[in-house]
Amino acid sequence: MNKSHISILMALLVAHSLSAQTLTLDNGIAKMDISLNGGVITEVSLNAIDLNPIHEYGHFICFDRWGPSSPEDQALGIPQHGNASKISWRLHQEPILNEGHYFTEMSCILPIVKLGLNRKIYLSKHSSVFKVVEEISNYNDSTKVLNLVQHPTIGTPFLDESTIVDSEVDSGFSQAGNLLPNLADIFTWPEAVVDGDSTDIRYLTGDHSWWQSVVSFTLDEKEEYRWVTAVNPSLQLMVGY
Repeated sequence: MNKSHISILMALLVAHSLSAQTLTLDNGIAKMDISLNGGVITEVSLNAIDLNPIHEYGHFICFDRWGPSSPEDQALGIPQHGNASKISWRLHQEPILNEGHYFTEMSCILPIVKLGLNRKIYLSKHSSVFKVVEEISNYNDSTKVLNLVQHPTIGTPFLDESTIVDSEVDSGFSQAGNLLPNLADIFTWPEAVVDGDSTDIRYLTGDHSWWQSVVSFTLDEKEEYRWVTAVNPSLQLMVGY
């Protein structure tokens, strides 16, 4: 069983509801809305500010894969980025206040690949910190290869030219280049290079086709925790993972 932990911090610096299947964790300081339609986190916001940094696509999980499926998998009905964000999730625990935190639990099972994901979400009673714990279960008779991506999507008005996205990552490469990348293809955060064009990836820019580009950065496997933040100075608002 594979377990991952995510901490989401909303900080003030110095509702979107898809259906009746949307759950809300709310401590009076911050709230999170989660849709059982795909397990998508549709809102993470501070109660004092009428602004949801999360774009309409939400924060979803690409599972059991990230990227396109092979022709053989497509023939089985496995879509690009896996099924987890495209199926209904099962609710195990309605949001409750328990032992100093608000708590809910849900899960999904991918019937074709026979993998499951169980998610527990905790919201501190007195702060704007959420903890998300996800456990993966394999219901196959043998080992199953998988990959997954946590896919948070930020959008306007939180995302503008002043927004800074930063992270504690190492070297990176462009998905548009050689895979596997050679030494000439590798760059270091916050620089990203696509088709010979370099940019500071911390900022949203309007030049050529950067919005279409995908770049990946690696982490030191010995490090247990790393962080990523999105800060809008004009709004004095930060979302951190």
